[in-house]
Amino acid sequence: MDGEGSIDYEDGHEPPPRLNKKRRISKGSSGPSRAQLSKAVDDMEASIKRIQSSVSKEVEKMNGIIKTLNTKIKEMDEE
Repeated sequence: MDGEGSIDYEDGHEPPPRLNKKRRISKGSSGPSRAQLSKAVDDMEASIKRIQSSVSKEVEKMNGIIKTLNTKIKEMDEE
């Protein structure tokens, strides 16, 4: 320091140069993007359709079995 209270750099001790720090870019909200949500909804709808198709096939099979069994029960009653 000089006599007036200012910092004197003439002695060869200069402060280190300031490095420009890169700012972090905000990614917006921390939640999923609109595209990710839309894809998730589409995937869920496709899953529902597959499940409904599978279930309806199984229901048809069960109805066929019930019909066959009811027919056999009627035949037993007739004997």
